[in-house]
Amino acid sequence: MSAFLLICCTNTALTAESIITKHSIKSEVFVEDFNFYVKLPTSYQADSGHSYPTIYLLDNDQYMQLFFEITDILSEGGLMPEFIIVGIKHQHRLRDFTPTALNDLPDTGGADKFLQYIETELIPHITKQYSTNGFKILAGHSMAGLFTLHTMQARPELFNAHFAFSPSLYWDNQTTVKSVMAFLKSRREYHNFLYMNMANEGLDDPYDNSVAMRNGYIELAKYIEQNAPEKFRFAAEHMEQEYHMSTIAVGPFYALRSLYRKFPLPTAKIKQGLEAILLHYQALSVEVGIKITPTQSRMYNAGMYHLWANEDLEKGLEILKHTVAAHPESDSLHDGLAQLYAANGQLNKALQHSEISLKIATPASAGYQNYKRRYEEIKNMIKAD
Repeated sequence: MSAFLLICCTNTALTAESIITKHSIKSEVFVEDFNFYVKLPTSYQADSGHSYPTIYLLDNDQYMQLFFEITDILSEGGLMPEFIIVGIKHQHRLRDFTPTALNDLPDTGGADKFLQYIETELIPHITKQYSTNGFKILAGHSMAGLFTLHTMQARPELFNAHFAFSPSLYWDNQTTVKSVMAFLKSRREYHNFLYMNMANEGLDDPYDNSVAMRNGYIELAKYIEQNAPEKFRFAAEHMEQEYHMSTIAVGPFYALRSLYRKFPLPTAKIKQGLEAILLHYQALSVEVGIKITPTQSRMYNAGMYHLWANEDLEKGLEILKHTVAAHPESDSLHDGLAQLYAANGQLNKALQHSEISLKIATPASAGYQNYKRRYEEIKNMIKAD
């Protein structure tokens, strides 16, 4: 099924390299327009050979900017990979997020139709237009959290991870609680991840829906903890000090940290060298369920650590040579090799890579002047040798 897509406008946010673009799909499923936003990683243009996981963020307007900033902070700190983020704008929450229709609430029960739009129109477009690696997260709050849990059992292989913040589990006598438990019971193995939280619903107010929401969360969390299929990773937090609208502020941080608990590359692995680094990412790939490779910048820092910390220059060279072989057009990687070779006394090789970095870069490039200065320094070192 195809869809007509139109890029409406472009806005810059967060940093000069972090671009958010607004798009619109004329959906054939709904015969109406759906807007969504795309935020690309800061390294997207520079690291053209790298592919990225994707977060599909429901209720886009409510916490889009917050989610963007959390992912930027965590990825820049080496605590998780960079992500392509797709923020889906909504006008019909009850219609699109509820799995079942209620007689006293018109225009409800459209979750499966909305899921069809995501599966057959939105995801194919994102996959075609952007460098994605196939790993997808669905995240939603309240009614969107309900939809997230419904999606997990209705299309269990569509997303690799699900974040449900204060999900509205009271809906239709906790139908989704029952369907999720039945689904998990049917699976001996399910390689996926679920983060779920709940605030003080049912404690701070006496409303029947709030009590049912809290009880549904407790029942589902307890069931999963005791009956999780093999390879199914689960994290739940009952944040009784928080409110319904604050779990969307703290939830994304804890969800991402739980999912990528083993992502940070320990200094001990960097000290051990290239083989230990590659084994670290192989083990992480097995846990998450999709191949994870380090970015150019992560490998650059790992290689240069051996220069900056006066460690083993040969190990630093091995790391960067491996990385340059995969990314031969990176000016910064060649400049890093030039620095390591020069420090190791291999001046001719240092000059060779310094020349390459200058040829790749342009005078407008951020590091060009440093590359030029380094080239002259290495030439002078060779003359004085």
